[in-house]
Amino acid sequence: MAEEFGGAIFAYSFLLTISSLLLFGVPEGVTHYTSVYSRNNEKKQSQLLLISLGFIGVLSLISMGVILISNDTLATVFSRRQSEWITLLSPLLLFYPISRVSLSAVRGYERTIPKIVFDDFLNKVIPLAACLLLIGYTLTPQQVLFPVYYVGQYAFSAIGLVFTTLYISDVTKYTLNELLEGLRDVVEPLVGYSLPLLLKNSFGKLIGNIDIMIVGLLLSSESVGFYRTGFVVVQTEMIILISLYYLYNPIQTGLISGDSGGSAEFYENVTGVAIVATSVATSFLFVNSNSIISILFGERYAPGASVLAILSIDIFLRASFGPVGETLESAKETGIESAVVIGSTVMNVGLNYVLILQFGIIGGAIATTISIFLLNLLRLYSIRKRTGVRVLSLSHFLKCLLLLVSTVLIASALDVFLQMNSLLSLIVQIPIYGVILSIVGVSVCQLLGLIDLLKAATAVRKSVQWDDDDG
Repeated sequence: MAEEFGGAIFAYSFLLTISSLLLFGVPEGVTHYTSVYSRNNEKKQSQLLLISLGFIGVLSLISMGVILISNDTLATVFSRRQSEWITLLSPLLLFYPISRVSLSAVRGYERTIPKIVFDDFLNKVIPLAACLLLIGYTLTPQQVLFPVYYVGQYAFSAIGLVFTTLYISDVTKYTLNELLEGLRDVVEPLVGYSLPLLLKNSFGKLIGNIDIMIVGLLLSSESVGFYRTGFVVVQTEMIILISLYYLYNPIQTGLISGDSGGSAEFYENVTGVAIVATSVATSFLFVNSNSIISILFGERYAPGASVLAILSIDIFLRASFGPVGETLESAKETGIESAVVIGSTVMNVGLNYVLILQFGIIGGAIATTISIFLLNLLRLYSIRKRTGVRVLSLSHFLKCLLLLVSTVLIASALDVFLQMNSLLSLIVQIPIYGVILSIVGVSVCQLLGLIDLLKAATAVRKSVQWDDDDG
């Protein structure tokens, strides 16, 4: 089972990396220009959707066809099981890019409900329910269950978000001739913004998946399964950052392009909220990593606990830098963003190769943490150098370290009194840890001056108010 699961995860990671390359940086361009056009030019916004969805859709179909007819070639590069899984999951090459482009348009419109419904909730629940029904009625092989879940979630997300985007934009009120007229005025700025992000997106996805892929190539599919357990659990913490940063880009784009001030303040306050939230999650996952993996996946997957502990630290370090990549894109510094991501990815490949050979799957987690830390350090330097926005100093990171040490110590003390040995105990203890660690985290942040919650709430409210006033 572990080997089968690892083979599926390897194929999933490989296909998402290819899909990111196919996106050509279009989602970021769609978010940026949707934010601009939705305020003053509905026709251009409709043209933007037409060209982006059409281009990505055709390219995705061609790529999926190439994978389907190249099964024999894939078998010479990867193991037999890995190549079979790549073929089975190949529809991801179609649904993943379309779902990302549609989501980027919804994000540009600053809508959160469609994302929650189609990209966070229903796209997970419906495929999972389908899998449970299949298991209940028949002894369905894994070759059916994994595609139903992994492909199903992006297929549902793509369909829901495409229709939502078309509804919001009201694209149907224009004729095809009207949409084709003046299309060049939309294509040129989109290409100018997105093209520098082509390599950034592909390398960015690679930097997030290279650890899994090298584990699969150097070790075994079973090792991929062990690694993935820790990776999957830590993504629950990553949701915090994704949620906080979802509307950051379009709002920050307006603050920077409108030259109305408040850009640095908005950045620092969003960063402060991210630090408080992730310090709580990181402490809980770090201290209870062994119990969590054993309860959720079984003792057989115990090696994934070390991966979970290390990657939880990685998420906190990301939060301590704040939305650095999003800020560079908001300032239209896409070339700089691409350069630093590519450089960090090359370093990440080397680190993963060396450390995985030396330490196994733990080496992959360490390599990824180091690479992402250096990537964000370069991004922060670029923000200060290219935009003139002066944010975050050395003292900020020392305070973040003190915060993390404080919350980990409290979590360790709680672990002495709270025994986590079953799924029920895990569910019951999560809110207990959450409340206590949140109180400690907020108190330490206030004491260290990392965040003023009232000021942060006011700054975010003003930013949203600015958007409403100018909309």
